Amino acid sequence: MFHKHTRESGLTLVELLIGVVLSLIVLIGVHSLFVSQTRAYSLSNQIMDMQGTARFALNLIVSNLQMAGYDPQASNMVGITAYKNNDFTPTNDPALSLGTDTQLYFTVDSDGDGVIDNNDSERFGFRVNSGRLETAVISNLDGRIASWQPALDNIEFMTISYTYADGNSSIVVGLPDNSLTGRNFNNIRSVTVSLRVRASLRDPHYTDQTFGDSYRRIYLSGEVFPRNLGF
Repeated sequence: MFHKHTRESGLTLVELLIGVVLSLIVLIGVHSLFVSQTRAYSLSNQIMDMQGTARFALNLIVSNLQMAGYDPQASNMVGITAYKNNDFTPTNDPALSLGTDTQLYFTVDSDGDGVIDNNDSERFGFRVNSGRLETAVISNLDGRIASWQPALDNIEFMTISYTYADGNSSIVVGLPDNSLTGRNFNNIRSVTVSLRVRASLRDPHYTDQTFGDSYRRIYLSGEVFPRNLGF
């Protein structure tokens, strides 16, 4: 009588362990790739978000600033100015000066009546306060700033500087030197607005060497040539 012996096929313990290790290596690689792509996607979104915020903020200021100094009646009262004693100072005031380079004020005679009317179509103010860009809300009763309207968040800082008719820029950034010929408000020909914009979310894998936190930041500036200044 003959007995047929069959050999059962299967995996040895060593083969199983090798398979498990190889699977873990593949899984680790896939996970690392996923994490890397997620971080890259998040960074890309943060940068695009900051760029969009910066461009929108700059465009908001520039679109209004383009009309600064529109003065069809040649009153010589309209243009880049300051907000002092709770009022917009006429640009022909010999005492006109700025106390800060982080705020921007200007006037426009949009209806051409020779008067700076009490509304937000002829009186403009911009500032950065507590991490947001704000625009002035003008009182229709007295032309003063009644309040500040939040426009955009994550705008950390804004600086304003000026270039004069002689081609020279502000000696002190944003502060026209009225004691020098060609260094006063009526001689301003262009305005440079510079913004620092912060990401809305922290990046745990990033440290800002200047501020010591984990927020990413970008800087954007633009020079505006208001078409009515100097006329």
